[in-house]
Amino acid sequence: RSFPRLRPRLIRLGKAEPKASPKPKPGTEHESPPARTQPCNPKPTPETPTMATGSSGNGASSRNRKIGILVVGLGGNNGVTMLAGLMAVKEKLTYESYMGSIQANLGGCISQLQSKGDYGGVGFADRYDLAAFENCALGGWDIRATPLGDALYASRVLEYDLTRQVRDAMNTFPVMPGVWDADWIGETQHETATHVVPNLATMTRKQKVEHIRADIRRFKEENGVDGHCTVIWSASVERPCESEFKTPEELMAAIEDDSIGEVSPSILYAVAAMEEGASFCNGGSQNTLQPGKQPNSCANSIANPDPSPNP
Repeated sequence: RSFPRLRPRLIRLGKAEPKASPKPKPGTEHESPPARTQPCNPKPTPETPTMATGSSGNGASSRNRKIGILVVGLGGNNGVTMLAGLMAVKEKLTYESYMGSIQANLGGCISQLQSKGDYGGVGFADRYDLAAFENCALGGWDIRATPLGDALYASRVLEYDLTRQVRDAMNTFPVMPGVWDADWIGETQHETATHVVPNLATMTRKQKVEHIRADIRRFKEENGVDGHCTVIWSASVERPCESEFKTPEELMAAIEDDSIGEVSPSILYAVAAMEEGASFCNGGSQNTLQPGKQPNSCANSIANPDPSPNP
């Protein structure tokens, strides 16, 4: 009596009777049914990817041109893994990993992958006139004297079997002495900063810029770079620069006169790159890219643009 009596629900099982079609309106018995309309959001028809033509002015495709990549802080994890990857791809090395035997490839580089699928996927190699990575010249600067192969081994980034195969060759790879200033990086790195430009303490800002420019020109000449050159800041993060240069004139005035504001080493590299017609990529979180450093803002970049600006 304490529980209410449960009344079972009766479910009729069986085939449902088809619904009768609605009767047509009088006078419309012989009319054709209305045409089927397209959905609101039809699937777009993918366009066939086409290779863009080179815009270097001489009709040469960027794919066949030799570009230059210069890394500031080449001995860091980013620089040594890039160099090891380039060597491995060029030599078609095979190495052992936990996944088995792997041949070095550019599978993670979207600029080198072919497009695939209806919408192209992530590949851009056959949609734009991009340079071939294995045909690039790689170099750079570092203030540490550690051989690059030993730096790669110490980083523990790549598989040991691959590191083992490229370590000796990387240890002989040339690294240019760097321009640095102890005031801009942490004290823990001062002791290892032994691979620096000679007489750096007595050089003015303008002299430092001219030295970096000479390094860029020599690198391009020695490596036969006939395409675009890019300088990448991959060195230690600097403290923020307290001076803000809003115009190119303000920036170049500070380069000419050491008493005007303060200029970080990364700004010196950026100015040198632009004056040589090269791109500059800031890989640090410091305020290197300021309003005064817009594309072609430096005087020499306007007067003598890079004859091969195609990337």
